[in-house]
Order: sequence, then structure tokens, then C-alpha cells
Amino acid sequence: MKSQPSYRTQVVQDTIIIEFYEISKFLQDELGPELDRELGQPDLANCKHILVDCQHLKYANSLFLEILLNMAAQADQRQGRFALCCLSLFLSEVFEVTRLQGRWPTFDSREAALREIQAA
Repeated sequence: MKSQPSYRTQVVQDTIIIEFYEISKFLQDELGPELDRELGQPDLANCKHILVDCQHLKYANSLFLEILLNMAAQADQRQGRFALCCLSLFLSEVFEVTRLQGRWPTFDSREAALREIQAA
């Protein structure tokens, strides 16, 4: 049985947008390496910034947080910015409990995030 994709990527100017969907705990072990491979593809090489859109994501665990930390490091290596948008109340609370809430900028909408990221 083929699994459903847990994210989708899109490029807007020099920003990679990663839109997450509900992540099965059975798929997450493979998600980090899969994202690393995709972000390393030549068609994404010229993108500096990474924006994670969480509007469809209602759950997260430590593996997901590790993936975010890795993506933020990739944005730093690209000399770009990393940001999150459309966090649910649950995800906002996860960031607060883990003390990650101030680590990256968060935005209520994708549009607001893109404006701010690309203005830098």
C-alpha cells in the first residue's frame, strides 16, 4: 500500500514553501532524509529562504521538531531566513512548552510570512 504524501513543496521567488499535512508517526522516520534529499535538488539550490506552512498540521512530536531544526540550519547555510506560518493552537503550545516559540518568526498567514521573509 502506497502512503500518502505528508508534505508538498512550492517555490515563490527565492523561498521554498513546505506545506505539511498530517504526519503519520509511521512515516516520520523517513521524512527527515526525504526532505533533505528534496531540498538538495538542483531546482531548489538557488532558493535562500524556507517557510513552513502548518495550516493542515494539527499534531507534532519530537521527530517533527528535529526536522524543523534541520530545515532552519539549511536556511542558515543558504544565508537565508526560516519561518513558520499558520500554526494551530496545539502547535503554538508545543513551541511554548519546548521553548522554541521565540527561535523562529511565526506568521498568521503565508502571505504575511512571504512579505517579511522576502523583504530581508
